[in-house]
Amino acid sequence: MDELDVLYQGALFLSGGSRRSAESLIDETAVAAYHAGVASAGELEPNPLERLLIRRFVAVSDGSGGDAAPAVKDARRGESVGPISAEGLYRAAGAVPPLARAALWLVLIRRWSYEAAAALLGVDVEGLKRLLAYRDAFMSAVMSSGGAEARRVVE
Repeated sequence: MDELDVLYQGALFLSGGSRRSAESLIDETAVAAYHAGVASAGELEPNPLERLLIRRFVAVSDGSGGDAAPAVKDARRGESVGPISAEGLYRAAGAVPPLARAALWLVLIRRWSYEAAAALLGVDVEGLKRLLAYRDAFMSAVMSSGGAEARRVVE
């Protein structure tokens, strides 16, 4: 059951919080797993179902990761931010291009090695590092979302 939770969280992150897109991605992953004869992860690392999820996402996304991370305003510096909801995190993920979003999920959140993430995404390690440069844009969106979430909780 934990494995399905992780897959759904990943699908929500990858889809920028769109439940409909996340559910479609999970459905497509389940069908691909069935056809490929993939079982649950068990002791395997990284998780083969998560690999299929990322492959499906990359296949259906436009595949763009951008050439360079966009300039990000240094908003909210020094301002404390309240708790960040899962929904805020998923929406913040939507602020970066799809391939960069997949790289952020694998490396920053799921803690995959650079080599394993790069191989799955079909880029070299240097290309992965360029995709991970979007973490600043992602964190800026997280902080903005977190502040809005915190204000709603307080009000």
